[in-house]
Amino acid sequence: WIGGISLASLAISIWGASQEFASAFFLLPGRAWELGAGSLLAMVAPIRFPRLAREMIGIAGLGILLFCAVIYDGHTLFPGLAAIPPVLATVFLLWPNPEGSESTIIQKFLSVPPLVFLGKISYPLYLWHWPLTAFLNYWSFDPPELPARIAMVLLALVLAILTYYF
Repeated sequence: WIGGISLASLAISIWGASQEFASAFFLLPGRAWELGAGSLLAMVAPIRFPRLAREMIGIAGLGILLFCAVIYDGHTLFPGLAAIPPVLATVFLLWPNPEGSESTIIQKFLSVPPLVFLGKISYPLYLWHWPLTAFLNYWSFDPPELPARIAMVLLALVLAILTYYF
C-alpha cells in the first residue's frame, strides 16, 4: 500500500510541477511520496549488505546530493522529477547503516559534532530562513547582494540556535 500510494503521489508531483506548481510544492498529495520513501526504507533497512556495498551506497548518496546542490538552481522544476535524486540520495545516506553495523566513512563524516549540531538545529533553521528571506527580498529593490544574504544566513543560524535551546 505504501509503495502504491507513493507512486501515485510521485505521479501527481511530476504532473503538478509543470501544471500546478504551487499545489505540487506546498500540498501533501505531490509530496507524500517523499515520506513514503522514508517509510519504505524503514521496512527494508534491516537488510544487511557487505561493508563494501554499504560504503558505495553511502558515497553514491552523498555524491547525488552534492550533484543536486551544485546543478539545481532557480530554474529547476521542483518537486516533480527533480525531487527524485535528492530523495534517493537521502535514502542512500540513511540505508547502509543498520543498527549494530560498523560505521561507514560517510556515517563517520556525518557524525562529526558540527554536522550533528547543524542537524539538531535544522528544523528551526528551516523555519527561520523563510521569513528572513522573504523580508530581505521585500526590503530590497534589487536582488540582495552577497553581504546581505550572508548576514541573513547568520541571523537565521542565531535564531535557530536560540529556538533550539529556548
